[in-house]
Amino acid sequence: MASARDGVEAVDRLTEAAPLERLGRPVDIARTAAFLVGPACRVPGRTLLAGTGGGTARRPAPPGSPAGLQSGAMTDVPSPSPSVPAPTPAPSALTFVRHLDGLRHRFARAGERNGRPAYRRADGEVWCFWSPTEGWHCAIGDGRVTAHPLDAPADAPRPPATVWRSFKDDRSYLYDLRVDG
Repeated sequence: MASARDGVEAVDRLTEAAPLERLGRPVDIARTAAFLVGPACRVPGRTLLAGTGGGTARRPAPPGSPAGLQSGAMTDVPSPSPSVPAPTPAPSALTFVRHLDGLRHRFARAGERNGRPAYRRADGEVWCFWSPTEGWHCAIGDGRVTAHPLDAPADAPRPPATVWRSFKDDRSYLYDLRVDG
């Protein structure tokens, strides 16, 4: 007869085997669902495994197989390797277009920061880049943050082509970010 201790040990083994070293939580599924219905989703016709990334599933062994001859036997089924589409290259340039008057600020690709593309404004020392603390943002040369995207994932691989809000001193404007190539 199985004891409570056996159950605790089984949970500990599952936890240690999971890539995130924890069991899946409802929020893991919720985040996956939110991603799939969001504007950034580009996963057509794929099977996704949500949770902590465990590598096998369990299902009843087929009748007649050696394991299936035992009542209630289960067999391991390897998880399919998800087919991940190749990443699209980062755009070579961006343009911020101000809502108020159509003023345009062009940014050209200028290497990488924090493992993601970085862009420098053509007419000054203003940068658009990603950081772990700010997500995607624009900052001037001294490091002051001057713009953030509205309603976009903070950890996107590229600057989100959405509405951005700039702020400097007592002024604030809305801009559309357009990808140029």
